[in-house]
Amino acid sequence: MRRKVDYHAVPHAVFTDPEVASVGLKEAEALKEFGSANVLIGFYQYQDTAKGEAMDVKDYFVKVLVERRGHAILGAHIVGPEASVLIQEIINLMYTKDRSVALQ
Repeated sequence: MRRKVDYHAVPHAVFTDPEVASVGLKEAEALKEFGSANVLIGFYQYQDTAKGEAMDVKDYFVKVLVERRGHAILGAHIVGPEASVLIQEIINLMYTKDRSVALQ
C-alpha cells in the first residue's frame, strides 16, 4: 500500500547552549504565505513560567505561530534549556486532526 508522507511538522534542533528547536514555518514565511492579518504570534519567556522560575533562567523563550481562522499551528520556535524536548509538545498538536490548539 502506498501512502503519502506528511512532512508539515518535521522538527529540528541545534544542541548548543542554549538549545534551539523549531518546527514548521518561520515567522517571515508564515506572514508571507498567510498575510500578517491572518497570523497570530504567541511569545512567552521561560522566566514567566513556574518551571522557568524554578530553573532560574532568563532571556529564553517560546514563540508559536497560529493561523487566525481555525487556530492551526503553523510553526514554533524555542530557545532555551530542553528546547529539543519541549518542541515535541507542539509537534503532537500539529499532528491532530485540525492541527490546532483549539479545544473540541
